[in-house]
Amino acid sequence: MKLAQDKLDEARRGREIIERAREVFRHAQIKHDTVVDRELLRGEKMVREADERTVGYQKSMGSSPSVTFLSGATLGSGGGLGGSVVSSNTAIPISAGSDVGSGSGSSGPLSWRDAPGVVVPVAFPAGFALVPVGSIADTDPVAGSQDFDSGQDLPTLKWSANALLDVVLPALIGAGADLDSVRVALSEKDLRQGLSGERTYSRTLDGFFGDISAMKVGYTPAAGFDLQNGRHRLWLLKRLGAEQVPVRVSGAGS
Repeated sequence: MKLAQDKLDEARRGREIIERAREVFRHAQIKHDTVVDRELLRGEKMVREADERTVGYQKSMGSSPSVTFLSGATLGSGGGLGGSVVSSNTAIPISAGSDVGSGSGSSGPLSWRDAPGVVVPVAFPAGFALVPVGSIADTDPVAGSQDFDSGQDLPTLKWSANALLDVVLPALIGAGADLDSVRVALSEKDLRQGLSGERTYSRTLDGFFGDISAMKVGYTPAAGFDLQNGRHRLWLLKRLGAEQVPVRVSGAGS
């Protein structure tokens, strides 16, 4: 009887050792994933900055590059989905038939797709585009944090705005035409980083690219773009230095 009890106690101690080792390994794995993601983000930022400097140099020399560091790069579904604020120099895969237009005439282009500075990455859902911040008229602009309602979670909104610029948009821009793979990759990244609830990359994707929750603008050739929904997010994105924002567009040429 004593021998059996000793064996049982030994088995229990062994199980406790295994559980502690498993917990140590889990923490080490999370720490490793975080370090890898951070280094990937840093590397992608360095590449992006080098690309922008190259574009700026070639523009100053009177030429325009057909291929840049970023135009040939794609982001894998399980890799680091990082980046920086989308700027006018960022190379973005554009859908066929949606080239950036120069816009002519006092009334402006008939289609919003031809408005200056508008680009439509191939991974964007139908009706969505990156529109220059300066082209969006906001008749009810946010002046500061005091303009947020008491029910709005400002820290979470700030987190989402950063996540959009640093992770979600670069993932979409580098994804080719496969939006679903981006959603899966972002969900996996959430799991690796232990993110949950509203502060997740996948929830940020759905919030900015959902039919109801998206930032929305209208368009007319005479007036251009006018903000219909998302003034608080526009204010946050402006403060982060965004030059283009993802919006759902309705109006002429839709």
